[in-house]
This record gives sequence, structure tokens and C-alpha cells, in this order.
Amino acid sequence: AHIHHQKEVIESKDSTLEKTQWNLANAADELDKLESKHNTLKEEMAEMGDLQGDYDELLTQYELAVEEKEERDERHQAIQLERGAKANENLRKAHEERDIYETRLKEAVDDLED
Repeated sequence: AHIHHQKEVIESKDSTLEKTQWNLANAADELDKLESKHNTLKEEMAEMGDLQGDYDELLTQYELAVEEKEERDERHQAIQLERGAKANENLRKAHEERDIYETRLKEAVDDLED
């Protein structure tokens, strides 16, 4: 009876050991799956980082382009204003010259009449 009991204890221990091994195998399998998921996530995060970098670069380029356009527009406006001012000045001078010419002409005609 004693030997039979010992045999049962050993079988019970074997069974427990088998269960433990099976649990360990499962846990190792789960760990492998988790590690694989973790690596995939790490890759995706890296890709997102790259994308964020690309986006930031594009945004910077866009902001620079907008600044350049604003500067160009301002310069263009300044040139237009300058041209307008010059045109007005030339027009004013032309009027002055015409007035002087008309005055001289009038004086000459008055002199002729006298």
C-alpha cells in the first residue's frame, strides 16, 4: 500500500510537472507573440516619426514660401507705388512745362499785338 501511495504521489507530481511545462510553453508562446507585436508597434512608431518629420519639413517649406510670396507682393506693391509716384511727378512736370509754354506763347502773342 505504501509503494502504491508513493506511485500515486509520483504520478501526481509528473502530472503537475507536465501541466507546469505546458503552461510555460504557452507563456513562452504568448511572450513571442507580444514581442512580435511590440516590434511591429516600434516599426509603426518609427514610420510615424518619419512621417511627422516629413510633415514638419513640408510645413516649414510652405511657411517659407508664404513668407517669400508676402515679401514679393510687398516689393511689387512698393514698386507700383514708386512707379505711380514717378508717373504723377512726370505728369506734374509736364503740366508745369505746358503752363510755362502757354504763358510764353500768350506773352509772345501779346507782344505781337502790341
